[in-house]
Amino acid sequence: MTIDERLTRLTERHEALTLHVEMLTADVQATTENVNKLAVKVDNLVAKVDDLATGFGALAQLARRREERLDSLEGRQG
Repeated sequence: MTIDERLTRLTERHEALTLHVEMLTADVQATTENVNKLAVKVDNLVAKVDDLATGFGALAQLARRREERLDSLEGRQG
């Protein structure tokens, strides 16, 4: 294999690697955008779950008070 053939082969490999790196970079950028979009959705879901937990806590408190009131009216002490 001559020097020119080696240089040609090396140039081809370099171009192929450059193209591969460019493709990987585009994939990473797309993945980053998708992850950022998912992070926003997760943040929104966390906020909704927090709201639900607060609501369920309030409902549980109402149920406890109602049960205590009924027990009081029926003459039962807990």
